[in-house]
Amino acid sequence: MVFIGSNIKREVPRLHEEFRAYYAVNGVKFKSTQPLSNIKEFIHEQILDGVDYMIKQAHSGGDENNVVIVDRRGTLYTGTRKLPDGRSETVYLIAPLQTDTHSDIITNREFGEWLREREARGKGQIAYINTSCWSNHKARKEIAEAQTSILLEIPLETVGRTFKAINQSGTAIVVDSLRNGKTYKEFRIALEADPGYAKHHSNVYIFPDEQIY
Repeated sequence: MVFIGSNIKREVPRLHEEFRAYYAVNGVKFKSTQPLSNIKEFIHEQILDGVDYMIKQAHSGGDENNVVIVDRRGTLYTGTRKLPDGRSETVYLIAPLQTDTHSDIITNREFGEWLREREARGKGQIAYINTSCWSNHKARKEIAEAQTSILLEIPLETVGRTFKAINQSGTAIVVDSLRNGKTYKEFRIALEADPGYAKHHSNVYIFPDEQIY
């Protein structure tokens, strides 16, 4: 599940194109489009239903008490891919309406409640790729509020570059590594292809096996 925050929605057309391009290269076909009347509630439902991972593309805004602000309404693009073992991968790409003037806040407290309810339902771990600049500061409070081991948050220690569907894009590398079940060591090796990560000035994601985490 990919969603874009209200504070970056002017970049929706480009980001939407980049995410679509990334998934298309990886065999995901987007054939379904539908309007969403409540983006926040859809995110809530997917967390409870067991979505495997979520990617938040948004600025941090200096806000450590809330996960994100999302537009009220948007468009849902659903993509699917058949896996070799017969199962299917489903991708939800949520794009806010650029004309919408209503928004909703997902607070750390709400996010934690959703995760604990997910755990109570017997759903497994959820990976959360937090692309906000210096999101390691936000992650501390989000993880503390969640109070559950099923949250695997992957935040940034530095500024983050918005998503690009190229091999040298840090976030694309993290998504790719996650989808392919790589180890944290393999994540870091792959991330060296990103010039910003290699020089430790941008797109430096940190992982639970690191001391700084």
